Amino acid sequence: MCKCLRPRKDFLVLYLLVFLFSMVLPPAALMPPALASTGLTSPYKDVPASHWSVKHIVKMNFRGVVMGYQDGSFQPDRGVSQLEAVLMAVRNMEDADGLEAIDTDQALNLAVPAWAQDNFKRELLYALEHKLVVPAENNFNATNHASRAWMTQLMVRMINKDAEASALAAQTPDFTDENQIPSWARGYVLAATKYELISGFPDQSFKPNQIITRAQAVALLSRSESYLALEDSIPRGQVQTVSEEQLTVKIKGDTRVYDIKPQTWLFDREDRPAAWDTLKKGDYVFLMRENGVLQYVDISAVELWSGSIEGKVTHISIPASVLVIEDTEQKLQTFVLKADAVALDPRGNPVSLDNIVKDMEVEIKIDAQGDADTILVRDTGNAAGSAGIIHALDHTGRLLIIKNAMGSFHSYRFDDNTRVIISNLRFPDMKDLAVGDEVKISAENQTVVEIALINPQQELILSGKIAIISPERRLLVIEEAGSIKTYPVAGQVDVIIKGREFPLLTDLVVGDTVELQVAGGEIAVIKVLNRSYRDIMKGTVVAVDVENDILVIKNEDTELKSYEV
Repeated sequence: MCKCLRPRKDFLVLYLLVFLFSMVLPPAALMPPALASTGLTSPYKDVPASHWSVKHIVKMNFRGVVMGYQDGSFQPDRGVSQLEAVLMAVRNMEDADGLEAIDTDQALNLAVPAWAQDNFKRELLYALEHKLVVPAENNFNATNHASRAWMTQLMVRMINKDAEASALAAQTPDFTDENQIPSWARGYVLAATKYELISGFPDQSFKPNQIITRAQAVALLSRSESYLALEDSIPRGQVQTVSEEQLTVKIKGDTRVYDIKPQTWLFDREDRPAAWDTLKKGDYVFLMRENGVLQYVDISAVELWSGSIEGKVTHISIPASVLVIEDTEQKLQTFVLKADAVALDPRGNPVSLDNIVKDMEVEIKIDAQGDADTILVRDTGNAAGSAGIIHALDHTGRLLIIKNAMGSFHSYRFDDNTRVIISNLRFPDMKDLAVGDEVKISAENQTVVEIALINPQQELILSGKIAIISPERRLLVIEEAGSIKTYPVAGQVDVIIKGREFPLLTDLVVGDTVELQVAGGEIAVIKVLNRSYRDIMKGTVVAVDVENDILVIKNEDTELKSYEV
């Protein structure tokens, strides 16, 4: 072999150090370069207008989600680190109020480089608080590259679908290489493909271990925008007029005029940069603006809606696909519910159409055919009935408080004429219902006419002693007030034991007194009340039982304490 091809050892060491250092970005590398002041110029010198992800990179650059390097490059093909991905996800959520509320004086229980702790502690604490990263899972390493499986988990958590991923964890993803998908990632892969956050490859594989590049990460995060509350920063509307200098768009009933500048980006339905004569009256667009000047316009591939009508629900029949509302002018409007119609709560989260009931104040989005496409719930305070969780049940005062799917609380009276429906139970009454039960009710004048049990004990807080624990089957049997009850344990359960950092389900023991929080019919939080851990305890050994592995110590308070070793 030619000597010129044989690398020197000291050169290899230097190369390795440079490679490792490049995986940990200093704060300066996260600063955006100056944008071109004139002309339609890419914000990064290595991302030409022909690049497949230029639309996503340009948009995320304007939003401040992703930034490049001081030399003006973006390095789209460079592998993204897990730390980079988490910071991108936090910025993508645009939760300014949530970030402001973070107490930055608390400790950051996450291993990150010093520069990240110094410059991005607030964002990282936010990521921990919102469980984008769960330290107890031991699958976060700041400098490791983000794989497709790991990035999928991050995105599902970012759009608040973690519980759904847990429910899907036992199913098998339909990919040719599903055996390579880690067990912890299966539910996340299924949830992400359901919500079209990520897809497989033409050969029907998923490639869970493939490294995500910076361009791919930006494109994936871009797909999540429809599940986040981003309408203030990326409003959607319909083009009314367009000229070389101005664009008029109708957004939620309001007509708005924006100035077009030479550096305003326009993307067509194929995600490619386009000329302004591509845009026509009636096109549906996403746009970004600053001080009335357009920065970014994206022609939507589908019509979002042709208009909207606000009013109060007077009738809804899901089997018949019929919705009737009384509009703001007291006129009745009848709509056909599209087969894929969706309902959203005031926070933009999807809710079941079964939760849309008479007297709810809503805004109906109508498609080009005049059919109801989207139901935006505005208020539920005057609703004559709803589905939800029993929050309180007072038999003496005959008072019922329901927490509905939108998170609102509503109070009702019940009487001897209230009809109770519980499957497989003859002659049920209100005493057969309990706090935490999921029910559907109909009411008149704030009095319950009929109440039906949907699922028992879906959301409640209770205390008791652990009788049986099965970590393998994720079941917990609790003795409460003399009765024995069995509950399934959520896949992402939070176990809290004072003095113990990141306790697991296996740290629980039979006989523990616990407080449980049940959500969606599963135990979401387990707090141990009867014992705690101490990091350091000083004392004198009194006895050692080698046969039973018992150690007896007299502590500094002269108390005798026995411990299993």
